[in-house]
Amino acid sequence: YSWVWKKSCEKNRIKLFAKITELLENMNAGAALLGVKFDIREEYAIEYLEGILKKYTELVGFDHGKAVHGKGNHKTSEQRLVEKFSEYIERLKKYAERIKICGNDRNSYSKTDHDATFMRMKRDHMGNDQLLPGYNIQCAVCDGFIAAFDVYQYASDMDCFQPLMERFQSLYGQYPEYPVADAGYGSYNNYLFSARIAAAVRTRKNAASARETGSSV
Repeated sequence: YSWVWKKSCEKNRIKLFAKITELLENMNAGAALLGVKFDIREEYAIEYLEGILKKYTELVGFDHGKAVHGKGNHKTSEQRLVEKFSEYIERLKKYAERIKICGNDRNSYSKTDHDATFMRMKRDHMGNDQLLPGYNIQCAVCDGFIAAFDVYQYASDMDCFQPLMERFQSLYGQYPEYPVADAGYGSYNNYLFSARIAAAVRTRKNAASARETGSSV
């Protein structure tokens, strides 16, 4: 697949934690003879696992240079454990990197463009949609003119409303007096945000009216 889903990475990481626990229990069975026991946890940091791997390798005297590979070569139990543990660490690194790329605000990204998020897009005159990597371009229009625009990684328009209003405010020093959007932007948080905008607009207009009244007196 050309895309990565954060939820899949999180689920696979949880499954991998369980496999690491099982492997650590096997490693503890052998290390117990040497008076060593590795802690079992629900989740594992990569640095913690790398430390365990290094210590276990030293305890059992495993030499990577003497590791055997290929058909007909018999691997020792220590080599199998070390190789499997190393594989799990690499997989854990891969999941951590993918989750980091997604960040807190996205659930997916494209392998060919990490900044692009997968969204459903209309591809033909029949309105058939397809899951494709892309960006969400938003425009604020006033009296037929584009007053503000920005590009977002959010697949949903609801998540773009507040950043676009903040973009408008940063350009003109004030929020639009009557922001109008379709139902696709409707959410409880956006309604609360709109109420705060309305309050800010009233405060600004009252202050301007008070200044005019004062100057006329």
